[in-house]
Amino acid sequence: MAYTVVTLAIYLPLETYASIPYGLTNPFYLVDLVAMGLMAWGAWRSWRARPGSSVSVMIAGCAWASANGGRWRIDAARDRRTRTAYCHCNGCQDKRMTDNDDIPIALEAYEKLAHAYSAKSETKAENGYNEHPAMRSCIGSVDGLAVLDAGCGPGFLTRDLVAGGARRVVGFDISPTMIEIARERVGNDAEFMIADLAKPLDLPGDVFDLVVSSLAIDYVRDWSVPLAEFHRVLSDNGRLVMSVQHPMGSYQWFQPPSAFGVHYCETEWKGFTDEPVVVPDYYRSFEEIINPIIKAGFTLTNIHETRPVDALRAIDPRKYAKNSTFPTFMVLEAVVSSASLARH
Repeated sequence: MAYTVVTLAIYLPLETYASIPYGLTNPFYLVDLVAMGLMAWGAWRSWRARPGSSVSVMIAGCAWASANGGRWRIDAARDRRTRTAYCHCNGCQDKRMTDNDDIPIALEAYEKLAHAYSAKSETKAENGYNEHPAMRSCIGSVDGLAVLDAGCGPGFLTRDLVAGGARRVVGFDISPTMIEIARERVGNDAEFMIADLAKPLDLPGDVFDLVVSSLAIDYVRDWSVPLAEFHRVLSDNGRLVMSVQHPMGSYQWFQPPSAFGVHYCETEWKGFTDEPVVVPDYYRSFEEIINPIIKAGFTLTNIHETRPVDALRAIDPRKYAKNSTFPTFMVLEAVVSSASLARH
């Protein structure tokens, strides 16, 4: 019986630690707990009948439980090596914003990540095989359109907009290094500038047919400014297409103190550079995503929950299966509403 107690004391804390990335209610974790319980019960019964047999029962139980949960624990470890996330309370965020109100939260991180992100992002399961194709599908034809790429990063989407026949493409980002890389990628076929999504843009109004934004607005706490600017620069019947983190996926990942509201979080990215880079971010509930868009004068026309493309199945079947059953991102499509135009 002593062997069983020692094994439980070692195994259960390790199992719980491995379970944290996916939540302690994960079925594999619960099944392993049941297996351990059966093992302890069997060992106790065997010890009462034949004291010498308890060790063999204990070993058999451990082997069964480890085999049952082994693959899942490996998956959890992979995800922990790739990123580590944690959230702060709203009170902590309020203090941070007071101290660093004029500093974009992700600027320092993306300056460090810029070159590696540019080189690797299109091969990543979450980007190149999930969000990127979803955004392009929702955007549709851009032939002859004037397009603003808000938070253009290293210019992936800008490049594709130019290739798609857009008559004018303007991209901006807060990171000077990202803008430099975007210029190298796209050349003179697009215009680029350094600008902050959280502040008014140095652009005239009613000049774009389409505003696109790929996983950029998540880094802004107050969406009222960027959405008002998107509305201002769009012409009549202009469209907005932007991708954001899905609140279900980000809630599971960040584990904020509440599913409601907006929470400052930090993510440690380990899959791009040799040293981990801490990337500040925000968790945002569903109402905090949808209501600001409506209040800014847009009419939502479509919400698309992204899924990986079939090509990922052969490259990374584990992530294909995971991201096919649980949402990571969503793409929001909206148009300038006629009611808001009448008010202006």
